[in-house]
Amino acid sequence: MVDIFNEGIDMPDIDTVLFLRPTESLTVFLQQLGRGLRLADGKDCLTVMDFVGNSRPEYDFEKKFRALVGKTNTSIQKEIEHDLPHLPLGCSIVLEKKVKEFILDNIRKATSLNKNQLLNKIRNYKHQTSLPLTLKNFSEFYNIPLQIIYKNENWKRLCAQAEQLEDYTILNEKEIFRAISKKWLSCNSNYYFQFILSLAKKNFDISINKLDEKQKIMCLMLHYDIWQTFGGFDSLEDSIKAIGRNKVLNDEIVAVLEILIDKIDFIEKKLSYHIYSRYKSMGDIRETKFICIWRLHI
Repeated sequence: MVDIFNEGIDMPDIDTVLFLRPTESLTVFLQQLGRGLRLADGKDCLTVMDFVGNSRPEYDFEKKFRALVGKTNTSIQKEIEHDLPHLPLGCSIVLEKKVKEFILDNIRKATSLNKNQLLNKIRNYKHQTSLPLTLKNFSEFYNIPLQIIYKNENWKRLCAQAEQLEDYTILNEKEIFRAISKKWLSCNSNYYFQFILSLAKKNFDISINKLDEKQKIMCLMLHYDIWQTFGGFDSLEDSIKAIGRNKVLNDEIVAVLEILIDKIDFIEKKLSYHIYSRYKSMGDIRETKFICIWRLHI
């Protein structure tokens, strides 16, 4: 029988609860747990045995453990890895080695999220941690790689759709999303990323004549990363300045690049550039056809 003892039953002497019914509702889960949380004379603790996860691979362990742990600044994966140190005072959850491995594997596999699941996590984030909602915090808190977040939409648009950010102009949104998802997430050049980051922090307000030859080359690379064409602007300077016209997305570029730079685990020593191009001048990209090959010399 199902839903008979979920609520409305007051039996304080219950000291053992067995979970045999799967549910995706945190309300139902806590109601079921609450049947054994009544105080009674001679009752020292409540023992809970959960048999549901073993029968359903799609069972969401993360939400259930988060409901028990409450708000923390650490992910549930880390909580479980460290034996749940932030449980309420006097409570403990004992996980055998194989059980812990099974649960952690379930949580890691659950990072293959669809858009609706991502939006739900963004909405619920503020209820699970006191950390500010940023791309870095969100990605680390839920152990979700940027490749999953940027599968269909950019971060700021997801936040707006989850009603955690005011709506903003779509200016440059398609182009910047394409550059991040198709170009930068598969790149690992610290030198190039640091250069773009320095421009983004200045809102891409550059003077092309103040750049050296290597920086001008990287501006050309950035132009093609964003706009994917050699036309559309009177000069390279105009092209780069246009990237910064959307302040919301400019901030997102900074956040993405800081994460990507932090993940680079090697040192670039000496770079040589082999350029094959046809153009009127470095400042005029209207007729530029450009191919750049980077070769890294260690």
